[in-house]
Amino acid sequence: MSSTRTETVAVPGARLHCEVTGSGPVLLLIAGAAADARVLSGLATRLSGKYRAVTYDMRGLSRSELDGPAEDVGIEALADDAHRILAAFSSEPAYVLGSSGGGLVGLELTARHPEQVRALVAHEPAAMALLPYSQQWQDFVGELEELHRSAGAGAAMGRFLDGIEAVPGPGVAKLGQLATPPAGQPPQVRMSARTRALMRRSQANLDHFFAHQIRQAAGYLPDIQALSRLGGRIVIGVGATSRGQAPHEAARELAHRLGVDVVEFPGGHQGFATAPGEFANAVDRVLSLS
Repeated sequence: MSSTRTETVAVPGARLHCEVTGSGPVLLLIAGAAADARVLSGLATRLSGKYRAVTYDMRGLSRSELDGPAEDVGIEALADDAHRILAAFSSEPAYVLGSSGGGLVGLELTARHPEQVRALVAHEPAAMALLPYSQQWQDFVGELEELHRSAGAGAAMGRFLDGIEAVPGPGVAKLGQLATPPAGQPPQVRMSARTRALMRRSQANLDHFFAHQIRQAAGYLPDIQALSRLGGRIVIGVGATSRGQAPHEAARELAHRLGVDVVEFPGGHQGFATAPGEFANAVDRVLSLS
């Protein structure tokens, strides 16, 4: 098994914690939402026999420290961070895989710096602003921000997951039907024991996400014109079991606008974590064609 080494990449306003596993061409793995490098470590290990897998904590999350107070951060700034990470680890075009919000970062990185990207796999990039009910999603984000302020990150994340998974929809078609907690009572959130444990470890990350990232991500529009010029270098992935959920349908809409077919990956929105072996094999197959 390949060993993992840690490095720090300095970017304007922060120092980013990076983890490097394996050897070969660089494959940058970008997690979504409030997730950090640990979420993609299993996938990185499985791909390390063929690629130099680089994972990292986004600015303000986990071990990536800010130089000053936390501020709102958009997809453009996060893509600039990814650009600087690639420059630190490779002088050649690299492979990039981004999931959910990380897929948005990968899209912006590729549109701005196509010379750095040999191929991009954007797995269910959460481009909600492309969907016909984007205003409904923006309203939902406002509700999440208020819930975060009044009841904390756990309640906001539980409701966020309910909104992502609401079907049929896609996604937000049933947002108005999600149960509203009675006044003065804590929200009843349905979460597995694993999710609760993860949330205990990730409280600060969730706080940062709801306070400084979710609004910017919800309004992000990919540069369709720039991305369309890149042809076969972009793969838009969807989960085999997530059809009807908002990120899946957003990915399909993006693929339609780019004039490319979607590629189905094992599992659902988090297939990289629930089926990392099968997911890694699928990633390697599509990258081998690029």
